Amino acid sequence: MTVEQLLNWQAYAEIERFGTDRDDARFAYIARILGEIHRDREKEKEPFTLNQFIADFLNEMGELEKPKPDPQKNLEQQKKIAIQIASAFNQMYMQQYGGKKRKKRQ
Repeated sequence: MTVEQLLNWQAYAEIERFGTDRDDARFAYIARILGEIHRDREKEKEPFTLNQFIADFLNEMGELEKPKPDPQKNLEQQKKIAIQIASAFNQMYMQQYGGKKRKKRQ
């Protein structure tokens, strides 16, 4: 995977969640449906919202306030990190092979 591909996947993950965040949303949706099925309409006049069923563990414990991410700033930070990683690998390569090209595998 190239650095550009990695950065593109990270940017995509910011826009369209997948992984455990996405799983939480799926299960929250199921829980909301079950809640609606068993909701006492006399006590709970308004339907449940999806956010009522999504666990936000760090915010519930008061350990984290989530600022809205700035996609452009985040992308710039990711590019800097990717450049640092590439530079570190380049230094390792230079130390190991002395700048010589490696033989291609057949």
